[in-house]
Amino acid sequence: MEYNSLHDSIDDTLLKLDDEYVGLEAQQEGLNILFERWTKSGKGESCIVTGPTGSGRTMAVGRAINTYIPDAKQCNYICVAQMGSDATIHDLIKGKSNEKRIIIIEDADELAARSRQTLLFTILDSTRSLPWLVILMTNRQDFVTVLEKRVRSRLSSIKFICKGAQTAEEYYKAFMQFLTCGNHKDWEKFAKNMLKQSDSYRCDISYFFQLTTSYGQLKNFVAVFLSILAGTEDLEKDFKEAWDIALGSVMPHKNPLTHLIQDLSLRALCVLLCIHRRLRVSPNANISYRKVLTDYKHLCKTADGRMTVPNDEIIYKEIDRLIHLGLCDASLKHNNISFRRVSLHIDLEALNNTLKELTIPSNIREWSSRLAEN
Repeated sequence: MEYNSLHDSIDDTLLKLDDEYVGLEAQQEGLNILFERWTKSGKGESCIVTGPTGSGRTMAVGRAINTYIPDAKQCNYICVAQMGSDATIHDLIKGKSNEKRIIIIEDADELAARSRQTLLFTILDSTRSLPWLVILMTNRQDFVTVLEKRVRSRLSSIKFICKGAQTAEEYYKAFMQFLTCGNHKDWEKFAKNMLKQSDSYRCDISYFFQLTTSYGQLKNFVAVFLSILAGTEDLEKDFKEAWDIALGSVMPHKNPLTHLIQDLSLRALCVLLCIHRRLRVSPNANISYRKVLTDYKHLCKTADGRMTVPNDEIIYKEIDRLIHLGLCDASLKHNNISFRRVSLHIDLEALNNTLKELTIPSNIREWSSRLAEN
């Protein structure tokens, strides 16, 4: 196919961007080897694929499945945060148990809670007698350390770590790889020339790196930028405007809410930490007010008794205040306030980085770093 204009090159680059990934070559090769061995042997296997949201872990597993598993019916995808009770998960996997199948458990960190490790043990123990390939998708690299000995004994040592960029230079190289993945010399030359005209472009990418090392977020930005630019008539004239629009719609540092965290009272910050503690392992979950309250009481009991409040309403009001400030969202379907559910309204990774910079009492910070019990 011939490309007669820069617009054609941009359109083709945008089409190819979806299949482009960065920094996962070794992980992809390892997953391919595991899948190939499993398809040939038919013996039970397990592995951990760990990395933050946007690290490319889901794409890497998806590529291996598309290559080695032609029958999608063999795959069971379980999102713990959305499945709810353990009984529901049991029901999903119990049918046709003797057939070869892949069980992908998203948000597997939630099953590390002591009250749910029996379910995890049951699933992993099945790989000893059944031709199952169990893939645990986790956000935390220390996932294994919190498992009971009996669970660890059923889990293989195979682990794939998907990381974001380690340096700002790596991040910028990834940006250029995404931007020019169509391999069109005319577009690559034009883009590089435009980016050289102002240091602000590289500064924007460097600042984005400070907030999130996620290649997924970076890829989203490039996709939005190319989509906007492809619809313009004068690429050179509209380049900066398209960039700024994409920047404002995708990049978390454009969210004006982040600075509010630094102005919270310690009690409000502790409530936010309770919410963050659970969403860190289940980013898509909605948490009941009651569960936030329970976690707050646990913080007071085990980390800092000075944060104790005389009645529950105080904590519920703190949650409402976080919602009013725009830091959280809430579902108000229930009249009973304790059953209402709350989630974050700001980018999770931006919050992670903001919390790292804050001065938080060490005992409270240590408590918030642990996995939440269900």
